[in-house]
Amino acid sequence: MLDNLEGTRQDTEQVALGPVSKVTCGSGVLKLKHRFSELEGSSKQSGKRGMSEEHFRQLMDHTRARSRRFLLEVDLMLNGSSTSDATYYAQIGVGHPVQFLNAIVDTGSDILWFKCKLCQGCSSKKNVIVCSSIIMQGPITLYDPELSITASPATCSDPLCSEGGSCRGNNNSCAYDISYEDTSSSTGIYFRDVVHLGHKASLNTTMFLGCATSISGLWPVDGIMGFGRSKVSVPNQLAAQAGSYNIFYHCLSGEKEGGGILVLGKNDEFPEMVYTPMLANDIVYNVKLVSLSVNSKALPIEASEFEYNATVGNGGTIIDSGTSSATFPSKALALFVKAVSKFTTAIPTAPLESSGSPCFISISDRNSVEVDFPNVTLKFDGGATMELTAHNYLEAVVSRKLSESTHFQGVRLVCISWSVGNSTILGDAILKDKVVVYDMEKSRIGWVKQDLSHGSDRFTPVGSKYKIGIDNVLSYITIQMLRDHVSTADSDIPGYSWYVLYALVF
Repeated sequence: MLDNLEGTRQDTEQVALGPVSKVTCGSGVLKLKHRFSELEGSSKQSGKRGMSEEHFRQLMDHTRARSRRFLLEVDLMLNGSSTSDATYYAQIGVGHPVQFLNAIVDTGSDILWFKCKLCQGCSSKKNVIVCSSIIMQGPITLYDPELSITASPATCSDPLCSEGGSCRGNNNSCAYDISYEDTSSSTGIYFRDVVHLGHKASLNTTMFLGCATSISGLWPVDGIMGFGRSKVSVPNQLAAQAGSYNIFYHCLSGEKEGGGILVLGKNDEFPEMVYTPMLANDIVYNVKLVSLSVNSKALPIEASEFEYNATVGNGGTIIDSGTSSATFPSKALALFVKAVSKFTTAIPTAPLESSGSPCFISISDRNSVEVDFPNVTLKFDGGATMELTAHNYLEAVVSRKLSESTHFQGVRLVCISWSVGNSTILGDAILKDKVVVYDMEKSRIGWVKQDLSHGSDRFTPVGSKYKIGIDNVLSYITIQMLRDHVSTADSDIPGYSWYVLYALVF
């Protein structure tokens, strides 16, 4: 059924995973790409000079949009996400014969659903990705359960119906109705159908998935692949049916390198990994942040600033790789900026007009901003600490005004990428160059330093030499990300193409 992908599997490079005594069938390794890294003006495209001011603003806007999404979930307890902030896309096979569909991979959503052939008006809505003020359009594929001999409507008696749906009408069908932060919505009915995870017919799983009968708003691809915490999410469904360890973890290299790896399934402990308890929450991955230190000096911030408080709209401290950078409550961020300004040897300068971010002038011939700026420590419940360098909170930015001034030649501008938010959200900028583990079996989140710089695909905990080779591959998923050959309604936009990302499922 998926034999046409066999050649791709054989050509995939070896991925180093660290210490493994055995790998459970159903676990997997997904090679990821950063949504923004290939865009014009990114750090990856600009090299050592830094990202453009417009690109920096785009990342800050993305971070703030994600923050508003989590604020809405605190207020209304919605199991959805904003559609315009999607980052990663997975192509999976559904049904028999197989239908290939592209879906957002989102830790802030729970339900696996697709635009459906039964949908009123879906065929007239092209897939879009909102990028700043530009709307890029791409191809659309609709899931058709009538073409699949393995598809069957889910009934009200289905065990998962009470978790992510409700009964509708007199036909005993299980339905869903989701509203999103940007006023988009998806309404439909659930089906049970085979989801193909590999090139062999034996490697597939019958899953509970939504078939949209009505949608509103802009949708990046064909559906959403929820990696949230409820029983209907993809990781929880796979763990329940395949009997694998309920865990997934990632290692991200950030916007500048533009890559990363996501792993699902059982694996042994990583050396030197530290853990903090995962707080009870059916929607997001909450942890308890205790303190924030700059240059080993704890800032005078009350721990309550980082804690969940629905009354004031504070969602607590959230781990979210889909957020570009990070957000902190206004008081905490102000104290942080003040401390960085005190300990840096760089010269504070006016904030960027486009984003309002605090900035500094640094000597351009320095090899690293780490020389000029202090380290930062995040301390969590249970005593676990996360050590950060300047690369986790600063971005080099090519300023138009600075570039035009001959007085400032030979210097560069670096700006704080963290922004104000009601919740504390630890995003990609903080999580990069670390293995971050989401262990649902033991209700904990862990991390350990891991360098994925210089475009490396190797995924090995520091000090480890264990590897898993291509001979162990049983199946895989293909992930894609829309970048090229898409257009606005008025004009073509060059420079965007499909990312093809391969997931090795062991």
